[in-house]
Amino acid sequence: MIIKNFQELASSFSKKVGLEIVEAGIKGVLPQKLVSGALCWDGKVLKIRRNRFPVNGRIFVVGFGKASGNMGCSVEKILGEKITYGVINTWKKYPLKRIKVNRVSHPVPDLRGLEGAKEILSLKNEYHIGKNDTVVCLISGGGSAMCPLPWEGLTLKMKQKVTELLLKSGANIQEINTVRKHISKIKGGRLAKHFYPARVISLIISDVMGNDLGSIASGPTHPDLTTFQDACRILKKYKLWNKIPKPVQNHIKNGILGKVPETPKTLKKVKNIIIGDNFSGIQEMAKKAEELGLYARVLDKNLQGEARETAKEFCEKIRKIKKSGVYLAGGETTVKLPKIHGKGGRNQEFVSWCLLFLRDLEGEWSLLSVASDGVDFISEAAGGIIDNTSWKEVKRKKINLKEFLKKHDSYHLLKKINSLVRTGYTGTNVCDWIVFVRV
Repeated sequence: MIIKNFQELASSFSKKVGLEIVEAGIKGVLPQKLVSGALCWDGKVLKIRRNRFPVNGRIFVVGFGKASGNMGCSVEKILGEKITYGVINTWKKYPLKRIKVNRVSHPVPDLRGLEGAKEILSLKNEYHIGKNDTVVCLISGGGSAMCPLPWEGLTLKMKQKVTELLLKSGANIQEINTVRKHISKIKGGRLAKHFYPARVISLIISDVMGNDLGSIASGPTHPDLTTFQDACRILKKYKLWNKIPKPVQNHIKNGILGKVPETPKTLKKVKNIIIGDNFSGIQEMAKKAEELGLYARVLDKNLQGEARETAKEFCEKIRKIKKSGVYLAGGETTVKLPKIHGKGGRNQEFVSWCLLFLRDLEGEWSLLSVASDGVDFISEAAGGIIDNTSWKEVKRKKINLKEFLKKHDSYHLLKKINSLVRTGYTGTNVCDWIVFVRV
């Protein structure tokens, strides 16, 4: 089982069903399944879905992101010795023979990620990669933080500071990545431009709702439509402009003035192919529900916004549901944190607010909100699960729910009522899922 505390949590029929549904969703988007289902090699032609790429030269593999290690394992299994060499930045080691794997940090970039990013770029000159060669790029969520390479004059510490400020500000992933692109030598299409005239083929597992190629891992192999002006606007929107390091301010100002080159707006010899996304998991979950003989319906394919407000709106929808079945949603909320706050993550926060909003909902039901990568900001929890008995447990233990919510201490709240979902690192990343089961 991927859900490590499945048996402990499955105390009712609705909880058991919800956990089985989430388990099926995660298994459905594991990189091994997605890559093996999309990639085929016959010795001469690389086939990816309906695309055919005749290969005359060498093949190199680069990658970064939470799922890139498992993607690399599958690609190496399929291509074998045809791979000349490769470098991947991810969050754990994998036993690969032809691809070097660097273990790096997330969500705040570290020195290991920086050195790995330099290694990736160095392949071009070291191996004289040219127009007949193919670079297979394995991209997944988390890649933006896992492959940091700041622009000349900027340091990793500066980028770490900017990332930390954005993560705590409530900015969404598209906004965060817009800023990241404009202080990077890799993001915003710059990686593909670097390897030109070689052909670049990117296999992508999307963690961005709507699958905006420019936002997934900050779009390293996709033309960038955002600008330095956009980056400046976002930093000012969240009142961060005067908090970011002065050299970053100056870099963005110089970009606006045209003294620093913009990210590429067009690219040649590049193909980006999404092989899995959040909705892929939702489809697997709906399929599982039907296998269990249950009605399945998708309530929302793009759930976004601040966790409290999103939970309130979602619970209003839930209250209108009378038919028994499984109700699904996908997305990624945000949490704006004060300087002093408790422990938790967006899914734990979402579930905690739902506990308040659904405290008087009658009948048997359960609700889960889970991060597909198994890390809901903290590695100790993938998310949370509540049901129609959770409010009684809060009252029995005399827990001040509103005080926990005020402190953004959802982890300890859910821990007290045995409502944390634990998976550990799943090896994939396609945002979050919410599952509501009505018996």
